[in-house]
Amino acid sequence: MKPFMKLKLFRDRLLADNTFLNKVAIEVVIGGAMQLIAEYQNRGKAFVQEFDFVVAGIATCVLANFFTLYLAAPTLVPKAVGASTNAVAKFFKTCPDNAFQTVLKGTPAPSIVQRCGGIFKPMPELFFIGFVAASGGYLYTALNVAVRKFLNPKSEGGADLDALQIGKIGVAVGAYVAVSSNLRYQFMAGVLEQRVLDVALASKVSLRTAGSTVIRTSNTYLGSYLLVAYLRWLGVQKMADGDAKGA
Repeated sequence: MKPFMKLKLFRDRLLADNTFLNKVAIEVVIGGAMQLIAEYQNRGKAFVQEFDFVVAGIATCVLANFFTLYLAAPTLVPKAVGASTNAVAKFFKTCPDNAFQTVLKGTPAPSIVQRCGGIFKPMPELFFIGFVAASGGYLYTALNVAVRKFLNPKSEGGADLDALQIGKIGVAVGAYVAVSSNLRYQFMAGVLEQRVLDVALASKVSLRTAGSTVIRTSNTYLGSYLLVAYLRWLGVQKMADGDAKGA
């Protein structure tokens, strides 16, 4: 853990939660597996035909999960406010990174307004992360399909992805991560883990870790299932040559 404590990227989170790295591993490894299961259950018989979308979905899930976990994780203190920062930025810098997080004894507790601000604080970053993760994942899929068809001109089907389609998916996933993932992760980290597990199992680290694993596994599966259903409902995932309906 010492090497990570030297990195500001992790230090603020580890000081508030010494199991943060365990949670990162859960989100990346189990999150990817849960996404695969959710893709299969949601797509059913179309799973093989739509496998290009499955690969893109797993790549998007792993990247989005990590950054959502990072931004929604509790920290000890809000970031310092710069002298030249405008009023809106100053307000959000005084808001906690997690709207539901506890504070150390002797530290002023955030006001209700600041806690509400904590919900909206990470939304722009999360939208950007979701957009970039989805665009990157689906661009990879589009290139994979193009290479496959170049090597075998007779091959048919596959994901139908042009620049506009990828952009639509990116916006849709960005909005999903900023709203749904943000709210679920903040509630999970600030309430279920910090206020319930950490209090009930304060001296039992192994049980606390096990409980966190169960909660996060359930959350990643729910998030993955909802995301697949959401994208299919929007109709932004289409197959070429009509080999799958309404993806």
